[in-house]
Amino acid sequence: MTNLVAELRIAVIAALSLDPEGRAAFSKMDISDLLIIYWNWMSRVVPLRHYTVHQSCELRGNPIAGDSRYMPALQHIIDLLENGQEVSQHLSRGVTVAYQAKPEKIKSLAKYRDLDLLLNDWGVHHLHLSTELDSDGFVMRTKPLLFAVFKQDTAYLIDIFDHGDWASDAIPKIILRNWPDAGIIHDLGIPGSRESYSEIDKLGLRNAGMTTAYEGNEGKVYMFSAGLTTGGTSLHAAQAANQILDRIEWFEKQLVDDPPWLEVIMRERGIEPPETPQFKFAFLNSGYGVIEINSNLLIRLA
Repeated sequence: MTNLVAELRIAVIAALSLDPEGRAAFSKMDISDLLIIYWNWMSRVVPLRHYTVHQSCELRGNPIAGDSRYMPALQHIIDLLENGQEVSQHLSRGVTVAYQAKPEKIKSLAKYRDLDLLLNDWGVHHLHLSTELDSDGFVMRTKPLLFAVFKQDTAYLIDIFDHGDWASDAIPKIILRNWPDAGIIHDLGIPGSRESYSEIDKLGLRNAGMTTAYEGNEGKVYMFSAGLTTGGTSLHAAQAANQILDRIEWFEKQLVDDPPWLEVIMRERGIEPPETPQFKFAFLNSGYGVIEINSNLLIRLA
């Protein structure tokens, strides 16, 4: 039977690097570490979907949103999201960097271009507000940035912030005021410490790989649903890595424990089962699965 974990390794390394030197470095890594790198990279791109777009009251009332220098780009981003089109050109150029090697003792995670710490800690993307393309396909960088959260097929446009507002308390405040039940941020159900952490304090914690909470005026403590690891990636990346290996293990166990299972599926779809099925792992536009090579049958795993 095909070794699907080995197939998965090949697929991940091919996606991460076309450079022989990069592939050689990745080939020495554990599959779990490779998958965390891969999901960290993929999470930086906004998935292609037809989004329902919600704008916060603060964004609608922000003078910058109506400024002739930035309003066309904001409306263009909204149109792209609603029409299921690419918005990657408005993201940071760091989305092109899949991985940077790091020393064992890291002084600050902020200098690594493969990590978006705001995204990995709080689940918030930032987009540049320009319609003018540079030669590399990205829009011109702007100081004002649109902060947004993307969940399933819904886009939550928080507000326009400046570069450097990466740990602003305004971000969780706006989310709680506009979308308290969207699952973006959660009440931990514990009292606050009454110790005020400045934005600089929070950035320092984040740069050290420590996830940061928000303490509201009412004394409640809130945590974003993302969450940071000491390596600078999100907890979601680690969870996704574990899930994909679990799903492969489940699939292989199905083939062993219930041999007719695959044959039944194929006949239900009008496919004559091959004498010796062969499988390959495949990442899809949404999720991933296993393809039976002889018949090209796709079995989704997620």
